[in-house]
Amino acid sequence: MVLELDGGVRHLALDRRQEAQNAVDRRVLGGLAGRPPRFTLEHRGSADEPLLWLADIVVGAVAGQVLGRTSAYAEAMGEVLTRVRIDRPGGCD
Repeated sequence: MVLELDGGVRHLALDRRQEAQNAVDRRVLGGLAGRPPRFTLEHRGSADEPLLWLADIVVGAVAGQVLGRTSAYAEAMGEVLTRVRIDRPGGCD
């Protein structure tokens, strides 16, 4: 998704996880930021950054649909969601 960011995005805030996972985020996203970096990155707790809740809601709704538990939440978001298909060996949607 970072590759799809508008050129005006200068800062990303990600939900804080375990330090090893945060380090992977910094390494991968640091590479995608380019040289010089087109954006900065920080990890924040969701209690400190309520907008991170939105990502959790969307991911939960989509995961429920993908896992076959319920599609009601993803369907309720209607055209707000865009589905992107990524083809790779073994098949993944």
